[in-house]
Amino acid sequence: MFFEYLLKLENDEKLWSFSLEDKIPIWLGIRFIVFWELQKEKFSLSEPHLKGDLKVFDILKYIVLSIIKNPWKIKKNKIVIFGAGINNVKENDSYLNKLYDLYIENDERFQLLESSVKFTYIRPRKNKNICYSDLFFILSKLISYLIKVSKEERKKIEDFLNYIKSKGLINENKTDYFKKLIIKTYKYNLSKYLIFKRFINDKKIRILILEDAHYGGNSVLIKLAKERSIPVIEMQHGYLGKGHLAYNFNREQFDIIKNYLPDYFFSFGKYWSERMRIPGKIFDIGNAYLEYKAENQKNQNSKKDIILIISGGSMPESYVLLSEKISKLFDQNFKILFRPHPSERLKLRERYSKILEFGIEVDTSNLYETLCKTAVVISYEISTVLYEALMFTNKVFLINNKYVSQYVYDELPFVVVDEIEELIIKMNQNNIVENKNITYIWEPGAITNFLKYIDYISKEKNVDHN
Repeated sequence: MFFEYLLKLENDEKLWSFSLEDKIPIWLGIRFIVFWELQKEKFSLSEPHLKGDLKVFDILKYIVLSIIKNPWKIKKNKIVIFGAGINNVKENDSYLNKLYDLYIENDERFQLLESSVKFTYIRPRKNKNICYSDLFFILSKLISYLIKVSKEERKKIEDFLNYIKSKGLINENKTDYFKKLIIKTYKYNLSKYLIFKRFINDKKIRILILEDAHYGGNSVLIKLAKERSIPVIEMQHGYLGKGHLAYNFNREQFDIIKNYLPDYFFSFGKYWSERMRIPGKIFDIGNAYLEYKAENQKNQNSKKDIILIISGGSMPESYVLLSEKISKLFDQNFKILFRPHPSERLKLRERYSKILEFGIEVDTSNLYETLCKTAVVISYEISTVLYEALMFTNKVFLINNKYVSQYVYDELPFVVVDEIEELIIKMNQNNIVENKNITYIWEPGAITNFLKYIDYISKEKNVDHN
């Protein structure tokens, strides 16, 4: 498997030995991007994270809200969550953060700091007790422009780039790109260190829950927390597998990287925790919001008449072809919906105008309310949605391709088909997937489990919440 080949390339102490004044391995900060670039090139993938265009009013609104609800307004002695606004889903007339809100509602120990979504805050929020974390990054960015990089540090960066080129991790034509990225990251890290150090000390944080903590971009905050014996937790927010770039490291390097990665990881269930290679301790807690929506679905008799096509964002041309074929083969008995990756929505018409011409509707509503009415789910890419769909239907399909073939060894619980014609045949069969191991994928009792492990970590680390 290609990813296993990449892991072998980084099984190298010298690769991890390069660092600058921030003392964080340079490789940790760029490994995800390097690996992703190599995968994009090998499998001819597109970039799922697209940039939108902001108007002057939107920028002003963003800045004002970042200041009004800035993180320094929070009280001291909290369990602080750095969460992403992209996890918000609409529930009636307000938005709920599906990853955190159900766990922390009415519990004064917790404080959620939520990030914007491409410089826009999701509002109105059901949870009124939130502040926004973006001011940290605005200030860090501004300060970073004042930081000079010495000749000595630039020489270290040159040596590092020459070394990773010699290992075949980047090509010559990418050298300038990664040089600029490393310098930018280094200056950004130094400025973040100053800001986060003051914040952590002032607010006396008890436990830190940090999203995307294994990608390398949050190493400064993690390092600061660990220097002060503050436990660091990451909660699973999406798909994980043996080939996930951010959640699999060589075990030989665990001692090198453990100071820059979380102490604990809360997974959705045993299926996921068995497919990770990280230095932290893993606890299987479940998925509170999925549990909540699946339980509500039992009390409804929704007509299952939707064929749902799920995009992961990196294979847009394949979804256009699939949508065209599906639209021609199924009559009015089925409603065909296409669900883009959240990061594609800003450029939806640029990528998928043809899908709209086929008479297929784009679905950006609450996913779980759509799944309640879905008969068939189809994707070309591994996505958490395929696993979530198993809670609602037994017809869940992944269409094999050279990229997906990297993940088939993960023992996937849904049906993998090799071509669209095979998909059509199996869509008309009954009991395609028997959900016998659903608790293996989704640990039941998520809220109870979450609170139990928070208490366990508090006692293990002697965290005082008074």
